[in-house]
Amino acid sequence: MSTGIDIVGWGAVSPAGWSAHALHEAVSARANLPITTEQRGPGAPHRQFRSVPALPAPPAWLRQPRLRRTSPIGRFTVHAALEALGDPALPLIPEVADATGLIFVTQNGSVNYSRRFYAEVLNDPLLASPILFPETVFNAPGSHLAALIGTAGPSYTLVGDATEFLNAMITGAQWIDQGLVRDCLIVAAEELDWLSTEALHLFPGLQIGTEGAAAILIRRSNQSSPGTIQLESITDPVQSSAFAENAPAGVLGHGFSVSSAWQIVFACEAMRAQALSTASVLSRDTHHRLITTTLTRA
Repeated sequence: MSTGIDIVGWGAVSPAGWSAHALHEAVSARANLPITTEQRGPGAPHRQFRSVPALPAPPAWLRQPRLRRTSPIGRFTVHAALEALGDPALPLIPEVADATGLIFVTQNGSVNYSRRFYAEVLNDPLLASPILFPETVFNAPGSHLAALIGTAGPSYTLVGDATEFLNAMITGAQWIDQGLVRDCLIVAAEELDWLSTEALHLFPGLQIGTEGAAAILIRRSNQSSPGTIQLESITDPVQSSAFAENAPAGVLGHGFSVSSAWQIVFACEAMRAQALSTASVLSRDTHHRLITTTLTRA
C-alpha cells in the first residue's frame, strides 16, 4: 500500500448509533447491544441480528428525491459518507467534487429490494414492479452517493468479502498516487435481510448478523494538516496491534463487508481520543508549569 496517505475524515452507522463516536463508545465499553430473534416462518431457522436504531431526527439529505424509495443500505451509505466528509452542503463545490473519487464496497448489496423484486418475478413476471429494479443492482448505493455529492471523479463498486475494504483502500491510494484524484471517499455498507442472516447458520459458532456502514476519506499527506491519521498506522500490523483486541464484531455482530471498515473507523476514533487525551494532559502540564513559574518569580 502507498505511504504518504492520510485518513482525513471518517464516519459510521452501526447498531450503536449513527456516528463513529457512538461506535467507538459502544465497542470500548463492550456494550451489550440488544439482539433481535426472529423466524421467517414455520420450520425456518431462528435468526439473530442487531439492527441500526432509527434516526433521532430526519437529516436534510433524506429529503433528496432520489432517496425517497432507496433501501436502508443507501441511507446508511450516505450518512457515513457525509460524516467522513465533514457534513458538507450538497452537492460539493465543483472544484472539490471534480477532485474526489468514490469507491463503494459491499458483499450482499441491496438484498432487501433484490429479494422483493425477484419474489415478484417468480410469482408473476408481468406484475414485478419496475420501481424496485433500479435498487437491486450492486452499485445503486454508490450511484446515489455520487449523484448527491456531485463527484465527477472515478466511481467504483467493489463486491467481495469482509476484506474487500482493504482492497478499496489500496485502489484509492493508487488513484491518488496516479494523480487521478486528490481525495478518495471509501464506503462499505450492508443491510439486514433473512437471506443473509440465515446464511450465517452455514458457519460454525454463534453468528449474529448486523447492518450499517463505515466510510473514510483519504488524501495525500500534508504535515500542516492537524487531526489527520496516517493510513499506514491503521494498516500496519505492528502499529495497529493495540486496536486488535477491541474488534467491533464482538459487540456489533457479523457485518459482512462492513466489518473490516468498522475496525478501521474504530481505530481512527481511538487514535483521535488518545491524541485529545494527550493534548489535554500537555495543556494541564503547561498550565501547571506556568503557574509554578509565576509563583516562583513572585
